[in-house]
Amino acid sequence: MSNLSFTSVNLWPHMKEIIDEVLSEGWFDPFTVEMVKYQLASGGKRIRPWIAVTFSRIFNGNELNALYFGTSVELIHNASLVHDDIQDGDTTRRGQASAWKKYSMDQAINLGDALFALAFEVFKKCELEPKRKLELMEFSMRTVGELVNGQVKEIFYRQNNLITPDEYLHLVSGKTGSLFRLACRGAVMLAQNGAEAIYSDLDNIGTRLGNMFQIRDDIIDVFGLKEGRPAGSDIKEGKPSILSSLVITKLTGKEKEDFISMYFVPTKKKTKTLIKKIIKTYHDTGVVSDALEMYMKEKDVMFSINLVKENSYLKLFLQELCDYLSLAIKELYYKI
Repeated sequence: MSNLSFTSVNLWPHMKEIIDEVLSEGWFDPFTVEMVKYQLASGGKRIRPWIAVTFSRIFNGNELNALYFGTSVELIHNASLVHDDIQDGDTTRRGQASAWKKYSMDQAINLGDALFALAFEVFKKCELEPKRKLELMEFSMRTVGELVNGQVKEIFYRQNNLITPDEYLHLVSGKTGSLFRLACRGAVMLAQNGAEAIYSDLDNIGTRLGNMFQIRDDIIDVFGLKEGRPAGSDIKEGKPSILSSLVITKLTGKEKEDFISMYFVPTKKKTKTLIKKIIKTYHDTGVVSDALEMYMKEKDVMFSINLVKENSYLKLFLQELCDYLSLAIKELYYKI
């Protein structure tokens, strides 16, 4: 199998062509089209379609179907990002004004809904027998439900006590892992019939990738490595993170109470000094190193999955993907 993997970068021109084709069919208002194009122009890593297209290729799927499906997954992801920015009050997304900041909160809600609709309109383009198409559509819809459940939990936890690492991973399994599972299992459902025997392994791969991605995201927030966002942005919003969940396992008594009080200071009253104090607590308690260890553990578990061990092409691609994910944190941790 030559040229095993696309890159996340060279997929975008093909995805853009698909999206433009569907948008040109005229069932969206011109202003809605403008907002869709604005959101997608913000860029992104396009990791989920990269996974979907490459998994489909590994399992001998139709490449055009895989592109349609990968594009659908990316549109669902962007729909969730639009709504996420509203919920978090984030004014920028990848260096440009967030959709709600540019078009208003009301219109951004409409944009998120439009992106969900567009995702399934793109999915319709896949040429599959009706039964398999329906199964994959149902799986996609259940995935959106899991994503929403994860986001509901995150917002709930922002207003309550800090959560444990196990609770954090359960939250992440919905909020982040859902779309990684969709990309992994959905791509194989797309590629071949009779793949039920490996669904569990595919879901496990997606969950581990989601955990790794979110742990990585939480760590780079502390170091100010998120594009267009200052260090501690998630802390300012009071979001649960792997670091906040680990730190409460290290602190006791008044120190623990004081940390929780600091973390739940309202966003508008959270000063840079307070955020720096929280970050210092992370470093002093060693939870940054603990989080990096958890990242590596998730990676090790993924590579111990039977399907990964038995499929050299899959193993090769996942190593390539892990190398890509690790770039931002590699210098922080000598074991990566």
